[in-house]
Amino acid sequence: AEKHGGRGRSNKYTDFAIETCLTLRSVFNLPLRALEGFVNSLLNLMDAPIHSPGYSCLCKRGKTLDVQYRTKPTTQGFIDIVVDSTGLKVYGNGEWHTRKHRAS
Repeated sequence: AEKHGGRGRSNKYTDFAIETCLTLRSVFNLPLRALEGFVNSLLNLMDAPIHSPGYSCLCKRGKTLDVQYRTKPTTQGFIDIVVDSTGLKVYGNGEWHTRKHRAS
């Protein structure tokens, strides 16, 4: 549980978890309720014993965070979404392949 500095219960989800969800929302252009279901489906596929933040939590916490994207998703071509220990990154068409394999 992450402290938020105010009265009431501590945050159940970290800022990083909320930012990750909101990044997925931006990439797939989803409303908050659909995002909640999408993230729950991903967590079920991974057999993770947790649930996604609710849509109201995402809305409230999203207003307090400044979510910045490493690259803006383009409307042309494919995009790659990479999640590793450093976080979630969104790459444009072929950019991830170039970085991973040092190819051009």
